[in-house]
Amino acid sequence: MGRIFLVELKGRSYYKCRFCNSHLALADSVLSWSFNCRRGRAYLFSDVVNIMLGPQEERLMLSGMHTVEDIFCCCCGQIVGWKYVAAHDKNQKYKEGKFVLERHTDAKNNCEIFLKKNIFKKIMGPANNEEAGEIGATVQLQSCD
Repeated sequence: MGRIFLVELKGRSYYKCRFCNSHLALADSVLSWSFNCRRGRAYLFSDVVNIMLGPQEERLMLSGMHTVEDIFCCCCGQIVGWKYVAAHDKNQKYKEGKFVLERHTDAKNNCEIFLKKNIFKKIMGPANNEEAGEIGATVQLQSCD
């Protein structure tokens, strides 16, 4: 195969894989915090990086039938969510091409498993980090050995 090069996100806050710390998405890419998955909470993102896509499959969800692809961390291979390929209900078309990253906790240890958020505070920065804007969205390539 070859060497995997990871995209390193630059921003005030971003989400990353809990297992290998690979960057997945900027907090500014969150479109909705009100999604659910089989294991708990999930967030809808417009853009994610450092992922691999699984095969397309039809999946019945709470909002109806969708064609989806599971997404995996490209560094450690853990499943981190899914991508909406097609929505069969016209009211759900806004999800097409968007990504869902699962955020859940291990009940035993009360720790997040697949997704965690890194927050970098700036002196004199906003008090609410959910509303904090990105410092910069430039990317760097980082080798994952």
